[in-house]
Amino acid sequence: MKLDEILNKAGHNKTSRRLGRGVRRGKTSGRGHKGAGQRAGRTSMFGYEGGQTSVLSRIPKRGFNNADFETKPYQIVNVADLDVFNDGDRADAETLAAKHLIRPSGEPVKILAKGDLKKKLTVAAQAFSASAQEKIIQAGGSVEKLQ
Repeated sequence: MKLDEILNKAGHNKTSRRLGRGVRRGKTSGRGHKGAGQRAGRTSMFGYEGGQTSVLSRIPKRGFNNADFETKPYQIVNVADLDVFNDGDRADAETLAAKHLIRPSGEPVKILAKGDLKKKLTVAAQAFSASAQEKIIQAGGSVEKLQ
Protein backbone atom coordinates (compact mmCIF):
# COMPACT_ATOMS: atom_id res chain seq x y z
CA MET A 1 0.00 0.00 0.00
CA LYS A 2 1.30 3.41 -0.95
CA LEU A 3 0.67 6.81 0.63
CA ASP A 4 -1.19 8.12 -2.42
CA GLU A 5 -3.51 5.10 -2.29
CA ILE A 6 -4.47 5.87 1.33
CA LEU A 7 -5.35 9.46 0.47
CA ASN A 8 -7.59 8.41 -2.44
CA LYS A 9 -9.75 6.01 -0.39
CA ALA A 10 -13.53 6.48 -0.47
CA GLY A 11 -14.79 8.97 2.13
CA HIS A 12 -11.54 10.92 2.33
CA ASN A 13 -12.91 14.02 0.61
CA LYS A 14 -16.43 14.56 1.97
CA THR A 15 -18.67 16.89 0.04
CA SER A 16 -20.16 19.62 2.20
CA ARG A 17 -23.92 19.71 2.74
CA ARG A 18 -25.80 22.14 0.56
CA LEU A 19 -27.96 23.98 3.07
CA GLY A 20 -30.91 26.14 2.17
CA ARG A 21 -31.90 23.99 -0.83
CA GLY A 22 -35.05 21.86 -0.90
CA VAL A 23 -37.49 20.39 1.62
CA ARG A 24 -35.14 18.75 4.13
CA ARG A 25 -32.36 21.37 4.29
CA GLY A 26 -34.27 24.48 3.31
CA LYS A 27 -35.72 27.49 5.10
CA THR A 28 -33.77 27.86 8.39
CA SER A 29 -31.10 25.35 7.30
CA GLY A 30 -30.81 23.73 10.73
CA ARG A 31 -30.18 27.03 12.52
CA GLY A 32 -33.55 27.46 14.25
CA HIS A 33 -35.76 30.54 14.15
CA LYS A 34 -34.49 34.12 14.53
CA GLY A 35 -31.83 35.48 16.88
CA ALA A 36 -28.05 35.58 16.85
CA GLY A 37 -27.75 31.81 16.40
CA GLN A 38 -29.25 32.10 12.95
CA ARG A 39 -26.85 34.85 11.84
CA ALA A 40 -23.34 34.38 10.49
CA GLY A 41 -20.35 35.22 12.70
CA ARG A 42 -22.18 34.58 15.97
CA THR A 43 -20.11 33.52 18.96
CA SER A 44 -21.29 33.02 22.53
CA MET A 45 -19.57 33.27 25.88
CA PHE A 46 -18.68 29.99 27.58
CA GLY A 47 -21.54 28.89 29.82
CA TYR A 48 -24.05 31.30 28.26
CA GLU A 49 -27.52 29.76 28.12
CA GLY A 50 -29.43 32.28 26.06
CA GLY A 51 -30.45 34.52 28.93
CA GLN A 52 -31.73 31.68 31.10
CA THR A 53 -30.23 31.51 34.60
CA SER A 54 -26.96 29.59 34.22
CA VAL A 55 -26.27 26.23 35.85
CA LEU A 56 -23.65 27.81 38.11
CA SER A 57 -26.21 30.27 39.48
CA ARG A 58 -28.86 27.57 39.93
CA ILE A 59 -26.67 25.33 42.08
CA PRO A 60 -27.14 26.12 45.79
CA LYS A 61 -24.14 27.64 47.53
CA ARG A 62 -23.56 25.89 50.83
CA GLY A 63 -20.94 25.53 53.48
CA PHE A 64 -18.46 27.68 55.32
CA ASN A 65 -14.73 28.10 55.08
CA ASN A 66 -12.65 29.03 58.11
CA ALA A 67 -9.66 29.95 55.92
CA ASP A 68 -10.93 33.54 55.84
CA PHE A 69 -10.48 33.78 59.60
CA GLU A 70 -7.20 31.88 59.91
CA THR A 71 -4.60 33.46 62.17
CA LYS A 72 -1.04 34.24 61.12
CA PRO A 73 1.25 31.20 60.89
CA TYR A 74 3.88 31.62 63.59
CA GLN A 75 7.27 29.95 63.70
CA ILE A 76 7.39 28.25 67.09
CA VAL A 77 10.40 28.28 69.43
CA ASN A 78 10.29 26.68 72.87
CA VAL A 79 12.01 28.19 75.91
CA ALA A 80 14.20 25.07 76.23
CA ASP A 81 15.60 25.72 72.73
CA LEU A 82 16.94 29.12 73.83
CA ASP A 83 19.65 27.44 75.97
CA VAL A 84 21.93 27.38 72.89
CA PHE A 85 22.61 31.11 73.49
CA ASN A 86 25.21 32.48 75.94
CA ASP A 87 24.35 34.56 79.01
CA GLY A 88 23.40 38.14 78.12
CA ASP A 89 22.77 37.42 74.41
CA ARG A 90 19.88 38.87 72.45
CA ALA A 91 17.60 36.25 70.84
CA ASP A 92 15.72 37.77 67.90
CA ALA A 93 14.63 36.44 64.49
CA GLU A 94 18.07 36.87 62.90
CA THR A 95 19.99 35.12 65.67
CA LEU A 96 17.36 32.35 65.94
CA ALA A 97 17.72 31.73 62.18
CA ALA A 98 21.52 31.73 62.49
CA LYS A 99 21.23 28.98 65.16
CA HIS A 100 18.79 27.06 62.87
CA LEU A 101 15.89 27.28 65.33
CA ILE A 102 13.63 28.92 62.73
CA ARG A 103 13.55 29.42 58.96
CA PRO A 104 14.79 32.80 57.71
CA SER A 105 11.45 33.40 55.95
CA GLY A 106 10.32 36.59 57.68
CA GLU A 107 7.29 34.89 59.27
CA PRO A 108 6.48 36.04 62.82
CA VAL A 109 8.00 34.16 65.78
CA LYS A 110 6.17 32.92 68.86
CA ILE A 111 7.93 31.75 72.03
CA LEU A 112 6.25 28.91 73.93
CA ALA A 113 6.96 27.65 77.47
CA LYS A 114 8.01 24.03 76.92
CA GLY A 115 11.11 23.26 78.97
CA ASP A 116 13.21 25.42 81.29
CA LEU A 117 15.56 28.35 80.68
CA LYS A 118 18.77 28.62 82.70
CA LYS A 119 20.35 31.61 80.96
CA LYS A 120 19.77 35.34 81.19
CA LEU A 121 18.60 36.45 77.70
CA THR A 122 16.87 39.34 76.00
CA VAL A 123 14.25 37.68 73.81
CA ALA A 124 12.61 39.65 70.99
CA ALA A 125 9.63 38.10 69.19
CA GLN A 126 6.18 38.94 67.85
CA ALA A 127 4.31 36.80 70.40
CA PHE A 128 4.89 35.02 73.72
CA SER A 129 2.75 32.65 75.72
CA ALA A 130 2.11 33.98 79.25
CA SER A 131 4.04 31.15 80.91
CA ALA A 132 6.99 31.54 78.51
CA GLN A 133 7.18 35.23 79.40
CA GLU A 134 7.24 34.34 83.10
CA LYS A 135 10.01 31.74 82.63
CA ILE A 136 12.24 34.19 80.74
CA ILE A 137 11.79 36.89 83.40
CA GLN A 138 12.36 34.37 86.26
CA ALA A 139 15.66 33.35 84.64
CA GLY A 140 16.73 37.02 84.85
CA GLY A 141 16.13 37.90 81.23
CA SER A 142 13.83 40.38 79.54
CA VAL A 143 11.10 40.22 76.89
CA GLU A 144 10.59 42.53 73.87
CA LYS A 145 7.35 42.29 71.89
CA LEU A 146 7.83 43.23 68.25
CA GLN A 147 5.13 44.26 65.80
